[in-house]
Amino acid sequence: MKILALLAAVAATGLSGGAFAQTCPGAGFNTTPFTAFAGKTVCVSNVSGGWEAQEEHRGSGNNGDLYDYKQGPASSTNTVDPTTKIGTWSVDTASGIITYMYDPSSTYSYKAYTSTSTIVNQIKFCPEGSSGTLTTATLKVGNGPCP
Repeated sequence: MKILALLAAVAATGLSGGAFAQTCPGAGFNTTPFTAFAGKTVCVSNVSGGWEAQEEHRGSGNNGDLYDYKQGPASSTNTVDPTTKIGTWSVDTASGIITYMYDPSSTYSYKAYTSTSTIVNQIKFCPEGSSGTLTTATLKVGNGPCP
């Protein structure tokens, strides 16, 4: 499932402990948006301890291709659900907005904020133009499966 579509679904249903209504970015998070997504994977957990989304931000600088890790690279043992390109991403560093363009034509814009606490690599996505629902994710350095 696409990460930002997932974020919207979680926000709308309130099923995840990581999604809750408060003002962006919320207590315990930096007030400057995070923009260094190149070479990182965003991991959104599900309620049973697995991963709902594992989206690799390939590319360099402020833009690149977006891949869904799924079950990993295609191989003789992984022919059912291999890693697949699902769109592109770009960051406007002046505004701090990350925009996801999913194939073929769905576009979502967010600001992301990192935690100020000791929880390493915790990040929250905030819909652009809204002070509504935030969704917690883990930011993993590098591409590949979420920990």
